[in-house]
Amino acid sequence: MLGFLPLALAMALSGCVVLEPRPCPAIAAAPFVTIEVPTQDAESITALWARACQGTNCREDRLELLPADPYGDPGQPRVAHLDMGVLTEEQIALTVRVMESSTTGRPGPTALHRLDFTPIAEYPFGEHCGKFIRAVVVLDSQGLHAKP
Repeated sequence: MLGFLPLALAMALSGCVVLEPRPCPAIAAAPFVTIEVPTQDAESITALWARACQGTNCREDRLELLPADPYGDPGQPRVAHLDMGVLTEEQIALTVRVMESSTTGRPGPTALHRLDFTPIAEYPFGEHCGKFIRAVVVLDSQGLHAKP
């Protein structure tokens, strides 16, 4: 024990401090392709269907538009999530079919949007905690585009 004190004292006086790594949160990123729709564009959408392929992994489903934050501002964007099961940094081929409402009470027009984009790897808690893969696109009046 006494042999450690001179070393600890020397380290403290020299400004050298041994830092332990910050703990990592016990959460994981969901393997979703997320489609964000601005509120003004979401109001006319009656149905949303998506198909995404990443390599040989293809998933498709009818999606529900939900508030981005269920407790937040009602004017916030709407989001839909397509569960990919596994999400990597490989390019995704995404097709989105949108059915809109009409003023006649009949089914409205259907629009088909396609986009190839690459998910983004992020390290929100530091590299020692591992990466999160983010695959987010925006569907608005201009079409479908990757969110930066």
